[in-house]
Amino acid sequence: SDWHHFGLWWTLEQRIGEYLQSNWQRFSEAANELHSAVQAEVKLLTPAVRELLDMFEWPLTDRRLCEKALELADGDENKAMNLLFDDAKEAELRAELGLPLAAPSAGATSEPTTAVSSTALDSNSKDSLSSKARNMIKQMTKQDSLYVGIVTFVRQLFDGITKRCVICNAEHPLEPLKPTICEKQLCSFQFTSFGLGVNIEREILEAPEVVDLLICFTLAGTSDVSRFKPFPDVQRIKAVFKTPSEIASALILLPSVRDMADIVRKGRGELRKALEDLHPLLYLLVRWIITTNLSHIQSLTDSTTPTKHKQLGNQQFVLRCAAPSKEAAFRKYCKNHGGSFFAWHGSGLGNWHAIVRNGLKNMSG
Repeated sequence: SDWHHFGLWWTLEQRIGEYLQSNWQRFSEAANELHSAVQAEVKLLTPAVRELLDMFEWPLTDRRLCEKALELADGDENKAMNLLFDDAKEAELRAELGLPLAAPSAGATSEPTTAVSSTALDSNSKDSLSSKARNMIKQMTKQDSLYVGIVTFVRQLFDGITKRCVICNAEHPLEPLKPTICEKQLCSFQFTSFGLGVNIEREILEAPEVVDLLICFTLAGTSDVSRFKPFPDVQRIKAVFKTPSEIASALILLPSVRDMADIVRKGRGELRKALEDLHPLLYLLVRWIITTNLSHIQSLTDSTTPTKHKQLGNQQFVLRCAAPSKEAAFRKYCKNHGGSFFAWHGSGLGNWHAIVRNGLKNMSG
């Protein structure tokens, strides 16, 4: 999935943690209120019914079954217990009362009397709880359920992951195509130095041609100091890049992407160790090059290259820089206004380091 592809499990964990912190009190208060309501229901039970529920570890919704067994046993608790131990008789009584079948008694994991299991929400058990308790359960299921709340929150997070910073969750002024960080220095430092929200090893394994292209862009960009923007913000204690030529010297030491993929397959952390043995900042530099690319670049194969473009060369790429919502709006507009066509645009290789991070700019006035 995109979450694993972009290394965003850290982001997911952070957002869920923040959600729980801000909503935990509400969940706790709702659960305590429901618990109190159920406890009030339990206090209304006769000692014999309560004893049978505890014996079989049945939920409160099986109250009517216990009452029926006691009725057939003329109030004798032992006879009622023997009656309920008969699986066939129990199933018969449950069918008569419209109750669902109980879980097997051996190794049973059903909820104890003081808890509310999923059986409490069954439509056939409407007479087992008071109207107040049942309404409270339904309300909690829709609004205050911890699990429902988390699932809803995660779905919203998936839908808007490109709209917010993967570190601090601040909203981007303009929605980028890929999940990325905001302009805060702290987010940039965490993103590039600690690798939060990224997984470059997976990028190297799944898109080696694209990784190779991005490295070539940066290396070519170092030849023009005036256009080498943004400058890679990577540093360690007593180690920092100061000039584009220093970056070029480090990139020349870099193994081929194919060799880096082989190193990744050796195990976790092997790539970082191998690159840092060559240069203390080389791993951080490669991670910066991959993660700061805000466009989506796809390498075209023979099967995906349009026939009319095959004569242009063996290695071709498609670059997209619009967010999905904007792309959908553009396609809808084109459909209603006669379609679209490809136009040729050329730019020096050294310019693409800036283009994939800053976007295309009209430099003609």
